[in-house]
Amino acid sequence: AARIEGLVVSLGGRPVAGARIVRREPGARPSRWVRNDGPAQIVEVAVADESGRFEADDVEPGECLLVARLPNHLPGNPLELDLIAGEAMRGLVLELDPGGAVEGRTLDAAGDPAPGVSVFARVRRGRGSPEWRESTAVIRGALSDAEGRFRIEGLEPVKGLVVQAEIGEVEAMEFVVPPASGVVLR
Repeated sequence: AARIEGLVVSLGGRPVAGARIVRREPGARPSRWVRNDGPAQIVEVAVADESGRFEADDVEPGECLLVARLPNHLPGNPLELDLIAGEAMRGLVLELDPGGAVEGRTLDAAGDPAPGVSVFARVRRGRGSPEWRESTAVIRGALSDAEGRFRIEGLEPVKGLVVQAEIGEVEAMEFVVPPASGVVLR
């Protein structure tokens, strides 16, 4: 096994606590966490402490990518490593990107706050498709608070980002981001 030691920081260089440190095989899809027929292609190896520092003693040697993950953050660029059994790699620095955010309010037809509304950020896959459920993928979501406010964080700037509110199965409204002013869904 190999040893790794390092620090997780934001793009501005501040330490980030609580990030999961993940070892990924080259070519492994980021969503594929476990294989039942062989070794895992993606394995969590450490968690950053309150000062952003991490260490792990029993990391599988070999070529790999090391990346930090944290809810509501975009993973930074992975480090390409060649870990050698019995040796330590120190001074590793992994960056996390807080990404963008969309915030706004959900209002009912009378203009009053609508609490408890599910709001989603989606990426539209097909231009002009009326079948949004089939043409979009949910990236992140939030629930509006008592004043109808919501905030969705950790968004990557992509073309076709849509913010949509739903009450049960009923679509309330959607906006293509970025809107001209604050997002208000009625």
